[in-house]
Amino acid sequence: MPKTKKRPQNSPDSRSQAGIWALLFLGVVVVAALLVYVRTTGTRVPADQLRTDRNVTAPSRNPGADTPTPERNEVEVLAPRYENGELKYHPTEVKVPRGTDPYLFAINSYLEQTRAIVPKNARAVRAQREGKTLVIDFNEAFRTTYGTDDERTLLDGLVNTAGQFEEVDQIVLMCAGEPLDSLGNVDLSEPLPVSHPKPGDPPNGQSTVDPKPGEPLAPSGKPSSR
Repeated sequence: MPKTKKRPQNSPDSRSQAGIWALLFLGVVVVAALLVYVRTTGTRVPADQLRTDRNVTAPSRNPGADTPTPERNEVEVLAPRYENGELKYHPTEVKVPRGTDPYLFAINSYLEQTRAIVPKNARAVRAQREGKTLVIDFNEAFRTTYGTDDERTLLDGLVNTAGQFEEVDQIVLMCAGEPLDSLGNVDLSEPLPVSHPKPGDPPNGQSTVDPKPGEPLAPSGKPSSR
């Protein structure tokens, strides 16, 4: 029986088959690389072509947003009192605790003087100056409808409280991060202007009478009967 001759391992046929397999493997690698490239970068939009009308933060009401709060050791805390049937705001100089925002301290200290008309848990949680505008953000407990007298007492006191800060010309009221449109009758959709005391004027436009306690406020915003 004749013997079959073995094909040499380095014959032209074997080298040809090895080359074919190498080319096939290289082709697979190239195709896989292209697929990865298309998935990761093929749908990427150049930065200068991105749309800017989505997820855009609403612009601030004032171009000088987030102005740093100035250092202040003392503030005037106003106390609303009725004298001879007329509402007066008596100021008292109070030291600002270390590390406390003077705007917040003055506002919340004023609210403490109006607990007869303001809910117990109502307080300002943020007071940020944006240029000449002081944006005051209250918690949800502050959102309620006040009577005409109570609303006037509250708003006049907030305006006068802000008026002691020379860098503030107007205030904007918010509640739980949303614009506050009204507390009853007054339209709050626009900033409320503040007035600054002139040299020689009573502080915050108050009367020149001796700052005695006067008549405390009743829940109606009027003098209580004692």
